[in-house]
Amino acid sequence: MDHTALPTVVYYVAASLDGFIATPEGGLDWLTRYDKDPEVAQDFPAFEQTIDSLVMGSKTYEFLLQHGTWPHPGKPCWVLTSRTLPALSPDILFTQATPRQILEEAAQRGCRRLWLVGGGAVAGTFQRDGLINEYRITYAPIILGAGIPLFSPSTPDEPLRTVSVKPFACGLTQIQLVRE
Repeated sequence: MDHTALPTVVYYVAASLDGFIATPEGGLDWLTRYDKDPEVAQDFPAFEQTIDSLVMGSKTYEFLLQHGTWPHPGKPCWVLTSRTLPALSPDILFTQATPRQILEEAAQRGCRRLWLVGGGAVAGTFQRDGLINEYRITYAPIILGAGIPLFSPSTPDEPLRTVSVKPFACGLTQIQLVRE
């Protein structure tokens, strides 16, 4: 194996207070009410400038397919799937590789900071393998009661250290944590 350092993996995601990233049907309507807030609108572009690659599950990718254009040009994106899906960009790499294999390939491509986009099952797989370096979770002041969880069930205990807590005037709260 090449001894190139693996990229830093950041799980940047929004969640309800009770830990769901989407409704049971995958809906995000509960979150879109914050899109127009200027402070929130600046947070994502600032974060996106810090990453050079992405990884996501097929359901997250299919959600993006509905929009018809790839929002992250020039950044390689590994999509975990065993199905054949249309590629929105030549930057998209469909794979059944393990999280570690993806990170090794990303390192060989010179990637240094990878955004773990979602969903909860993908995040759980990376977390179980100890591969998430930073968690940046923006909590919305809403309880959904059910939905797609922030992590898949059976993720192991992982001690974290809080780096920052950022309240937004609109009611969102972003917590940044790193592995101990």
